[in-house]
Amino acid sequence: MGETRCEVIIYPGEEVATVVRDLIVKNHLDICLCLQPGGHKFSIPLPIGIEGLRLQISGCGRGTRLVLAESFRAILLAAVTLRNIDIVVMQGKRIEFDQCIEVTLDSCHISSADVPKTVATTGALCFIQGANRIVLYNNVIKARLDGKQNPGIAIVINDGRADTRLEDNDILGVISLYGLTDGSALNGDEMRDFT
Repeated sequence: MGETRCEVIIYPGEEVATVVRDLIVKNHLDICLCLQPGGHKFSIPLPIGIEGLRLQISGCGRGTRLVLAESFRAILLAAVTLRNIDIVVMQGKRIEFDQCIEVTLDSCHISSADVPKTVATTGALCFIQGANRIVLYNNVIKARLDGKQNPGIAIVINDGRADTRLEDNDILGVISLYGLTDGSALNGDEMRDFT
C-alpha cells in the first residue's frame, strides 16, 4: 500500500495539533499543512512515535503566526519541517525535536517574550537531540530571559552525530551545539546575565 501526501489548508483559529491527529487517524503518514495568514494556535500535544510520519507545516512568513500555548514536541518522526512561520513560544514552553531522523527550520521567526532563567535544557527555546540531519536556514530566533531583552538559551543541539547545516540565521541568545558532557544545556559559569 502506497503512502499518501496530504496537503491541508488550515485557517486562522483552527487547532493545528487536532488537524494532525485527525490525519494520523486516517493513516496519513506524509502530512503537509499550509497555514493561511492570521493567528493559529497549538495548545495540545502532538502524537508521539508514529513510525514513518513526515510532518511539514508551512505558512506565509510573518503574516502567519503560530502561538505555542503547549510545547511543540516532535518525537520519533521520520521528518519534521517548520517553514515560513512566525512562531511565538509562550512562557515555559519550547520547540523540541527528539529522535526525529530529519529536522528542518526554514525561514521562521521564532520568539519568546519570557524564557525562564534556568541552567537546565528545559530553558532552551529550541531543543534538538537524536537527529540524523538538522537544517536551520534563514531563521530569526530570539530567546529572552524573564521578559527582558537579555538573551536566553536560544538553541540546544544535544547530539554531535547529526549532519548539521546552520546557514544565514539571526540568533539572539545562547547557542549550545553538540550538547555538553554533563547533559545540561549550560552550566552556571556559561550562563551570563546581560543586564
